Amino acid sequence: DVFEIGMNRAVELIEHKRANPGRGRGQAAKPLRELGEHPAQGGALDLHPVLVIVGVFMGAALAGVLGAILAAPIVASLKVVGQYTWRKLFDLPPFPPDVGTEETTPEELPPSVIMVE
Repeated sequence: DVFEIGMNRAVELIEHKRANPGRGRGQAAKPLRELGEHPAQGGALDLHPVLVIVGVFMGAALAGVLGAILAAPIVASLKVVGQYTWRKLFDLPPFPPDVGTEETTPEELPPSVIMVE
């Protein structure tokens, strides 16, 4: 069927495809877009994607499939514990308020968090 198509029919098919593009590549269906991004991309865990990938490889090397599955939560937990320890060592609030919320004023923020506009 592919080799029997004429030039006119091929041009018609290309024009029809341009007029009706459909979803195309890279455009997920609406339900998939509503789910958010993939956890391995790091957005949900606030981790860089490369850090997650390295963690998965290290977890797989150390503990097999279970290590690969648990790598992202373990890396995220280590990050939280590390930030908590770092902040406690330098007498900073261990869990600072979110920057940009109504209850946050510049006087409440440590000097490292204050942003100049």
